[in-house]
Amino acid sequence: MIRGVWQRCCAAAARGRRSLRDYRERSRRFFAASRDQVAAANLRTLWAAAWVLLAYLTGYGIVANLTLRSPVLLACYGAMLLADGGFLLAARRFRRRMPPAKRIQTVCMLFVAAVMVFTIAISVFPFARDPGIFYPLAYMMLSALFTLPYSRLMALMSGVTAVYLTLVQTCRLPEVVVFDRAAGASTWVLGSVFLFLISDLRLRSGEAQLLLEEVSRTDSLTGLPNRRGAEAQMPAGFRRCQKARLPVTAMMVDVDHFKQYNDCLGHQAGDDCLRAMGALLMEFSDRWGLHAARYGGEEFLLLLPGVDGGEAERLAFRLLEEVRQLALPGPDGPVTVSIGAAVRLPEEADTLHELVQRADKALYRAKADGRNRVVVQIWRN
Repeated sequence: MIRGVWQRCCAAAARGRRSLRDYRERSRRFFAASRDQVAAANLRTLWAAAWVLLAYLTGYGIVANLTLRSPVLLACYGAMLLADGGFLLAARRFRRRMPPAKRIQTVCMLFVAAVMVFTIAISVFPFARDPGIFYPLAYMMLSALFTLPYSRLMALMSGVTAVYLTLVQTCRLPEVVVFDRAAGASTWVLGSVFLFLISDLRLRSGEAQLLLEEVSRTDSLTGLPNRRGAEAQMPAGFRRCQKARLPVTAMMVDVDHFKQYNDCLGHQAGDDCLRAMGALLMEFSDRWGLHAARYGGEEFLLLLPGVDGGEAERLAFRLLEEVRQLALPGPDGPVTVSIGAAVRLPEEADTLHELVQRADKALYRAKADGRNRVVVQIWRN
């Protein structure tokens, strides 16, 4: 019996370790994928929390210092007021010009640490004979204020708890030490569980949101990004070329006579054709480090960062040949495509939208010239 109980305990411990590893991996993936979105949400929270704290420090602080008349309390409120003003200025600056996400997360951690230091100070020093009542409340509120990795936040709050218990043990009178010590320890235990539940809830919500965004930006037929996905992903590559003064190419690919294909062979066959084209373009883009998307109907868009006119023409003819080799059966022979490409060394005022428009015009020229061909346009001023 004892052996059976021990085995069940070991199995439960093993499951707990696996769950913890899974949670850490999920958390790592989520914060890596949603870094900028999480930072923007935390910045909004920091802005609002700093204003609320300013109102509290101004209102309650004045009343408390007028009625209690404690120089230590006055010094604590004055120092926190200055610190909060600094956080407000930082948040205002960040709202005007978004800094790296890591910097925002660091400032949010500093805000939590500063408010907890203030709470410890007013709980331990001004009134040595009175039990501290603000620490547990501030701990619970601040630990769940921002969306931060559970491990980092717990490390911060554990350090805060260690400082609080040390100061209570050394600076408080014996008659209140027992109360404050029990309050600090129990707050840490309950806060750890509470924070884990809140973090897990936020993680599940964030994962669901990421999944919805991924689905909304993916073409269900081909597996490629759809037009919305292209508009979300491709501008970053275009901007990198702008900053690095590198050429960039936009390439429009259109399946020839696709309406006739649907009319003769049916929409199911048309879907199969587009699915095969999507697979070919996905493999082609992965092989050459390009970005591919289904832009609409039978049209596909490829973005080729760092590719000049000669290389763009070579890749376009290679793609044309690979489509021929695919030998998809059509009503009048194997399926072919027409390709229009626009090449540009982008200036500061240029946009990806203009480049795609020029690629679309080049595509229409390829179709007007008889289809199953490539037209490359060099965009010059």
